[in-house]
Amino acid sequence: MPTFNRRATIRRAVDSVLAQTYQDWELIVVDDGSTDQTAEALRDIDPRIRILVQANRGAAAARNAGIAACRGRYITFLDSDDEWLPHFLALTCGFLDRHPAEMVVATESYDVKYDGRCARQDVDALTGHYVWLARRLGSRALDRQPGHDDDYLRVYERVERLGDWAAALVPAEHREAAGLRWYRGDIFEKYRWGYFHALWCIVARREIVAAIGPFAEHRSSCNDLEFLIELARRASSNLLAVPSVRKNLVRGGSAAQISRGRAYVAFAHNFAEIIHHYYVRERRHDAEALNLYAFRRLEAAKAALSCGLRGEARAHLAVAGATLHWPSVWMLRAVAWLSPTPSIARLAYDAYRRLQDRFASLI
Repeated sequence: MPTFNRRATIRRAVDSVLAQTYQDWELIVVDDGSTDQTAEALRDIDPRIRILVQANRGAAAARNAGIAACRGRYITFLDSDDEWLPHFLALTCGFLDRHPAEMVVATESYDVKYDGRCARQDVDALTGHYVWLARRLGSRALDRQPGHDDDYLRVYERVERLGDWAAALVPAEHREAAGLRWYRGDIFEKYRWGYFHALWCIVARREIVAAIGPFAEHRSSCNDLEFLIELARRASSNLLAVPSVRKNLVRGGSAAQISRGRAYVAFAHNFAEIIHHYYVRERRHDAEALNLYAFRRLEAAKAALSCGLRGEARAHLAVAGATLHWPSVWMLRAVAWLSPTPSIARLAYDAYRRLQDRFASLI
């Protein structure tokens, strides 16, 4: 559990570990240079909790320190403003115990919005933005399998029922009437579309984490995406369709910090570079991958313009425009090249956003 100035939320996250029905765990909290006495809030709670304190180096460095210190067969991650539901460890560790050939397993999660509304993150992402993007690019890669109305089969190859052992672990309110489902398959190529798991939802065997190596510390964001892609590249993916995590989108929390401002500019740029590294760099013939990389550069250009960074936006748009011949590319080029100052660029981009909201089908 990496943490930085999370005294107000970390006890909730730690309490969710203490409340697990599976109790054979160790929790390594890496305090990444907090100045609000975050670590002091955790002293003497439970001997299974170890606290490491380091100078502020970012979440990737904190995760690397935690991995180096852990002693367990399985490794998992939890952010200090989120929660596991009580059955998370019992379900995931039980799965890996029963399937020794599988290297990694993930569960669904709930996104808890700022206003308290709750959504199933995995389903929303798959049936929303990713499918829209595939259609916008003319790709059939995320079409449903013939004869199936199951959206997860847009990504996974097959589905099975989990046994009675799993049903006994999961409270009724988190089970669907049709039973607990296990989706599996090789989804490395599907990761070109974006996140299909979240780091806080996965449990992996120690040996595959060691094989992947440390999180990239030179990036301020998206090192989790690179880690997840590497997991999918090296091993078959498994999703247990059981909500088992609560991602709390609190104002000022980690999600908020990377969704705006300079942090979002870096996030969008890093996202594009990771897609290029895995899906474009050595396969220039892959038109779908090229289109997706161009789209990610377009998103990075939008992020840059929202901050008035005209030079960065121009560089991203030059790449995006070579592949995507969309009205939005030309409109944003006009904003980036014709705005005389950063403040005017921001105002022009805001006007573009309003126009996009009103005439989305044209842009």
